[in-house]
Amino acid sequence: TDTAGLVTVTCRPGDPAPDWFFFFIDCATSAIYMGVRAAGKISQALLGAGAPGGTRVEIAVAVSTPRQRFITCRLDVLQRTMMAEQITGVALITIRFSKRDTLAAPVLDTPQLALAGAQR
Repeated sequence: TDTAGLVTVTCRPGDPAPDWFFFFIDCATSAIYMGVRAAGKISQALLGAGAPGGTRVEIAVAVSTPRQRFITCRLDVLQRTMMAEQITGVALITIRFSKRDTLAAPVLDTPQLALAGAQR
């Protein structure tokens, strides 16, 4: 069956980093909330675990506002797309994996996967 889920990669100062990576192993479609500043680290971790560079990524920016935009790109150009489109605020990043694509659990320990630069 298909699975979908919502995950955040940003925490309050002092909170432990979320264990977001392992969420992607179990979900065919993952929506990332509060992940704009961590887009590069997210794509690097997923690509490093075997996600194809051509994996479809959809970015919904400032939804339900006059600035609303929807952008589609590949996983391997996610960070570059975010910069080129000047996405710095509220956005929902959706990554859809093919059923035949599987991600390998990372060799790194969970603390090393923490998105320290993404915390507020």
